[in-house]
Amino acid sequence: MLIIADELRATYYLAFHLVLEKLHHLRGLSFYTVSSQSVQQAVGTHSDDAPKWINDLLQTVHPNLVVFSRYSLPHGEALLNGVRAARIPTAYYIDDDLIDLPDSLGQSVQKRHGNTQVLQARKYLLSQVDQVYTSTPYLQNHLTQKLSGSQPLVLSTYPPYLNHLIQVKQRSKPRPLTIGYMASKGHAQDLAMIVPALCQILTDYPHVRFETFGTITMPQKLSAFSDQVAAHQGTGDYQQFLQKLYDLNWAIGLAPLQDTPFNRCKSPVKFIEYTSCGIPTLASDINVYNQFCDRVEICLATPKGWYSALKNLIDHADLRHALVKSAQTKCEADFSLEKIADDVFNALSSYFNSHELI
Repeated sequence: MLIIADELRATYYLAFHLVLEKLHHLRGLSFYTVSSQSVQQAVGTHSDDAPKWINDLLQTVHPNLVVFSRYSLPHGEALLNGVRAARIPTAYYIDDDLIDLPDSLGQSVQKRHGNTQVLQARKYLLSQVDQVYTSTPYLQNHLTQKLSGSQPLVLSTYPPYLNHLIQVKQRSKPRPLTIGYMASKGHAQDLAMIVPALCQILTDYPHVRFETFGTITMPQKLSAFSDQVAAHQGTGDYQQFLQKLYDLNWAIGLAPLQDTPFNRCKSPVKFIEYTSCGIPTLASDINVYNQFCDRVEICLATPKGWYSALKNLIDHADLRHALVKSAQTKCEADFSLEKIADDVFNALSSYFNSHELI
């Protein structure tokens, strides 16, 4: 299996690398990955050189299937045409509505994923591959209505529960009760939605802290609570990211999401990552998170209910502990790496001869 990925970051790591490593050990599946950066370095700006490069790569790897993971540029159209000329089946993996991005994601995200050339290349790939793999049922239905191609859209369980990657440590001493939000800068408006509730919490509970982790910027109104807030930078290495999230030792992990068509396409990745780190989740009551049992596996909040939900979790340590325990049981059952590896194998098995995988 050959994967041509936009970036070798979290989405690739969660959707492919760990799952395919598991399939390699269990079923002998081999995989090879190149990124857009690798393509740029090898081919440069001359699209005429792309067919020879992809042909040489195919001759080296001999893939039964080529998957474009969120790919667009450079040379997406030329790469796909080269693979099709070699009569190798193709698929496209997508975990967000990357053909209709809202302005709320910010200029840097729009520049990277929403400019005209990127969108044209991505739409071409989505319309021409043999199959499209999506990460959530809502995204699958959403894209079915948007894409012009007639190829099937297949659902793959995402993301895996990866608590085994974390080095559990003996906590030397308890830290102040800390509420945390792990996010990228594209979630600024989601955080802004709950800033009034957070300000009131930090006012009413002087011993409580609030922290961010990732590229998300601390809102100015929260920065005013200088002694109670902190921002932690993320890391591009996913295992290091997950370990650092665990090491932060948050008492509550937040997952606010505005109820928009774009956000409804998202996976419950924050809930699963918080759970792997032993952090109970307080999330927006939308389809992404209300698939889990409220006040059993997760706590859900309406747009006007964030203060009361936070207060309840701060005041009841027993509820926080119970949420983590139930959430971990749920994630182990429904999102284990083994289960997702089986799902992916079943979805992809038609592309491989049985003797090559067993």
